[in-house]
Amino acid sequence: MSRSRSSWASPRGYERSLEPIEPELGGRGASKSNASRSLIDATTEKLAAFVSRKLDDVDLVAMFIDGIEFVNHAVVIAQGVTIDGTKVPLGLWAGSTENAVVATALLQKVIEHGLRVDESMLFVVDGGKGLRKAVRDVFGDRAIVQRCQVHEAALLGPSLLVALAEEPLPKSSDASDTRQRAFSLLVTAYDEVRRAVTFVRWAENDVDAFAPSLYAKSRKRRPGAGDDDDGDMDGGDAVAPVVSPPDATPS
Repeated sequence: MSRSRSSWASPRGYERSLEPIEPELGGRGASKSNASRSLIDATTEKLAAFVSRKLDDVDLVAMFIDGIEFVNHAVVIAQGVTIDGTKVPLGLWAGSTENAVVATALLQKVIEHGLRVDESMLFVVDGGKGLRKAVRDVFGDRAIVQRCQVHEAALLGPSLLVALAEEPLPKSSDASDTRQRAFSLLVTAYDEVRRAVTFVRWAENDVDAFAPSLYAKSRKRRPGAGDDDDGDMDGGDAVAPVVSPPDATPS
């Protein structure tokens, strides 16, 4: 990588990244402070346009709400999904934590900008109570709230380790009960992971890159994997493995 190319993202190296010009032409506005100020001004303008834009022409069937940590602040982000699967960023709101107050402020601001929710709509949130409460408070009976399956699947790992005796069980139990619980939890975990992979498949439009072993028709990855000649996905449905319940006889 060249020196100029690697310094493009840094205001300190902005002047060095510019193409050379004739000395008699001179130059200005290329210093570190000018580059930094220009970047801040442009970002501020873009952000102001984003948070103030009208949403009255957006027709959604679902909304995903989640929080991220950014420089010791919790930023709650709302993203809508239209009937054809198009993702529409709706807004963001910063606060000290991912709580109901912050989420409520974000949702109310989205409504002020014209978003119409006249009928029931799906809201996908994590397991936290704050986001769920905010959705209920703002949208009432129109909100159909579902816990994000990706978050849910991620939480199954510790429970599965306990059930499979990779970690101590909370209470002692005989071998047959342990095996039976492990079998039941394994089947449940597989179903939850399958649902999570289905979401990833929809979100990223690529099955093979994530979990090919979860699909009955496993195959080598190829360029453009997941697309048939007619443009449809060629992964088939996820099929749970055929397994038999463990022997209930204590060992």
